[in-house]
Amino acid sequence: IYRSRDRGENWKKLHQLMHQTGMNVIDDGQTDIGMVRKIIQSPVDDNLVVFTGTSGINWVTEDCGANLRALNSGKKIHEYQFHPTQRSWALAAGWTSCADFADDEPCEIYKELYVTKDLGNSWQYLKSYVFDFSWGTTSYSSKLRSGKDVESRIFITHDPDLKGHQKTRERWRQSVHLYHSDDFFKTQKTALEAGNSIVMTNHYMFVAKAVSNDQVKIHVSRAEAGFLDFRQARMPKNYHITDHFTVMDTSEKSVFLYVSDDNVANPMGNLFVSDGLGYRFSHSLENIVKGAGAVDFETVESLDGTFIANRFDREHGSGGEKAPGHLREITEEDIIAAESMQAEKSRMNSGNGNSKQMQTAGEEKKRLNRDSPFEHEQFYHKIKTYITHNKGASWELIRAPEADMRGKPVKCFTEDGCSLHLNMYSSNNDQAFAPPYSQESAIGLIMAVGNVGTKLDYEKGARKGTFLSRDGGLVWSEIAKIPLIYEVGDHGGLVVAAPNIQSTTQIRYSWNEGKTWQKLTVSEQPIYVENIIIEPKSTSQQFVVYGSYDNATNEDAEGEYDTARKYGDDVMITIDFAALHEPRCKGVD
Repeated sequence: IYRSRDRGENWKKLHQLMHQTGMNVIDDGQTDIGMVRKIIQSPVDDNLVVFTGTSGINWVTEDCGANLRALNSGKKIHEYQFHPTQRSWALAAGWTSCADFADDEPCEIYKELYVTKDLGNSWQYLKSYVFDFSWGTTSYSSKLRSGKDVESRIFITHDPDLKGHQKTRERWRQSVHLYHSDDFFKTQKTALEAGNSIVMTNHYMFVAKAVSNDQVKIHVSRAEAGFLDFRQARMPKNYHITDHFTVMDTSEKSVFLYVSDDNVANPMGNLFVSDGLGYRFSHSLENIVKGAGAVDFETVESLDGTFIANRFDREHGSGGEKAPGHLREITEEDIIAAESMQAEKSRMNSGNGNSKQMQTAGEEKKRLNRDSPFEHEQFYHKIKTYITHNKGASWELIRAPEADMRGKPVKCFTEDGCSLHLNMYSSNNDQAFAPPYSQESAIGLIMAVGNVGTKLDYEKGARKGTFLSRDGGLVWSEIAKIPLIYEVGDHGGLVVAAPNIQSTTQIRYSWNEGKTWQKLTVSEQPIYVENIIIEPKSTSQQFVVYGSYDNATNEDAEGEYDTARKYGDDVMITIDFAALHEPRCKGVD
């Protein structure tokens, strides 16, 4: 673990401090303090950070790492959840091990839930055989004056009759129920029978209620009701959820819900959007594709009501607007072709956002074999990018730029089935392109990697460019003939980018939203730029570029899209643009 207190210019290694404090609390006979498993920042205090360890020892800092203290919980913490409003409260779950039981006791592996009210100095046992858990309050609900918000409320999904080893849930189980307690489980009440999994957002709580081993119904509760008044989400007629669902966005009170399509092996599903209360859902877009761990769906943070998605477009070759209609029935041809590809199907739990990993890239490739004629011709060659500016009421193709970055006309019209297509997660099995990116502080600005044509090009080595929109996705401009990794600062007044396919010694930057660019040498030896980061609100002019040195020789080079890289040492470079050119924007909140 390293720490910087000057925006990344200087770094201090915390290994020795963590080792010393860890040895102070280590149990007799234990010699290994373990490693850091996860870093978790408090939602209440930015200076408060917890480091969960792999051997039962955890660390906490209340001053951003200047000082650390080690805590020995005695158990390996696998999940840790800060309270949304109480600084020192947290829930933690861990699995038992055979070492926890006496010699004359049978070994039983199950998940236990604990609570702390003093940042881990002491822990109170709550429940065993827990599948899922969450605090029953949020930063939003705590501000409501309804009298229904209880700061000590906790939800769990739990099987009261389970004994022996607890298996991770592979199928929905009607014996698992949702419970809640307001007194740390001195008493408890059933909140929803057969409630299997919890997805908590600031305004809504979603619970998957098992109606059979392979089918669930979504129930929703609102913050205004203390998350206790569960109502069944009303889906379109005859639509059943059999695999998993992901809450994609709730930022504008309406809920975007992605439900995977369980009829075929293709990694795609349907998108639904709710009314303002979050209960009644209508179909928004069909056949949205999913990549390794995330859905090809992006919220445009820089313009309300705008979202981007990639979908399998059976009407390949037709352009124009795609209005939401009835759900298309999967054809017999689809099922026969898909069944021949599907050797094994992985059950996935419901996710709490698009960043949560659902499957590895390797597992995803098992579901889609690029050598299959159906895969290559019928699936990958019919994926297009769509955009909505009205919260999913209607979707349309993205109009291609009128000219490329050199001013050459681009003869591509949606009326002819030609448009701009943007890479997201489904295209990152072989090459990691940056997904569409926007920031709330940079109004209207979107950057993305993609291609112009009749489809999103998945071919390895396909020519990709980088595109930018200044008006929330209505008009796009090409800003580079290669894929870039990018970041925005100074409320959108500064854009910084670098190649992410080949190594480089320079980054490029723009003070006028990508209309003109300048280059800055940041390294004598070429580096592979993995990412460019800035403080969370994207308002400063200080950036950190990190990646790895390129150790390849000239003889190793096989072109700008060569993926056989020779990585050297990791490198981190801090760039402060404040003294380079334009003064920082002022007077903007």
